[in-house]
Amino acid sequence: MGGDYALYVMAVMLVRLREGASLSEAYYRALTLTGKVVMLTGIAVAT
Repeated sequence: MGGDYALYVMAVMLVRLREGASLSEAYYRALTLTGKVVMLTGIAVAT
Protein backbone atom coordinates (compact mmCIF):
# COMPACT_ATOMS: atom_id res chain seq x y z
CA MET A 1 0.00 0.00 0.00
CA GLY A 2 2.80 2.45 0.80
CA GLY A 3 4.27 1.90 -2.64
CA ASP A 4 1.16 3.36 -4.24
CA TYR A 5 1.58 6.59 -2.31
CA ALA A 6 5.28 6.75 -3.13
CA LEU A 7 4.46 6.43 -6.83
CA TYR A 8 1.95 9.27 -6.53
CA VAL A 9 4.50 11.56 -4.90
CA MET A 10 7.14 10.50 -7.42
CA ALA A 11 4.85 11.22 -10.37
CA VAL A 12 4.21 14.76 -9.14
CA MET A 13 7.92 15.23 -8.50
CA LEU A 14 8.82 14.12 -12.03
CA VAL A 15 6.36 16.64 -13.49
CA ARG A 16 8.04 19.41 -11.52
CA LEU A 17 11.49 18.26 -12.70
CA ARG A 18 10.31 18.30 -16.32
CA GLU A 19 9.10 21.86 -15.76
CA GLY A 20 12.67 22.82 -14.86
CA ALA A 21 12.59 22.76 -11.06
CA SER A 22 15.68 21.65 -9.14
CA LEU A 23 15.53 18.29 -7.39
CA SER A 24 15.04 19.83 -3.95
CA GLU A 25 12.37 22.23 -5.20
CA ALA A 26 10.55 19.42 -7.05
CA TYR A 27 10.63 17.25 -3.91
CA TYR A 28 9.37 20.09 -1.71
CA ARG A 29 6.56 21.03 -4.09
CA ALA A 30 5.52 17.40 -4.52
CA LEU A 31 5.27 16.90 -0.76
CA THR A 32 3.40 20.15 -0.18
CA LEU A 33 0.92 19.20 -2.89
CA THR A 34 0.47 15.51 -2.06
CA GLY A 35 1.59 15.16 1.55
CA LYS A 36 -1.73 16.00 3.22
CA VAL A 37 -3.74 13.86 0.82
CA VAL A 38 -1.44 10.88 1.28
CA MET A 39 -1.52 11.24 5.08
CA LEU A 40 -5.31 11.57 5.28
CA THR A 41 -5.85 8.63 2.93
CA GLY A 42 -3.46 6.51 5.00
CA ILE A 43 -5.31 7.39 8.20
CA ALA A 44 -8.67 6.63 6.59
CA VAL A 45 -7.47 3.23 5.37
CA ALA A 46 -5.86 2.37 8.70
CA THR A 47 -9.04 2.98 10.70
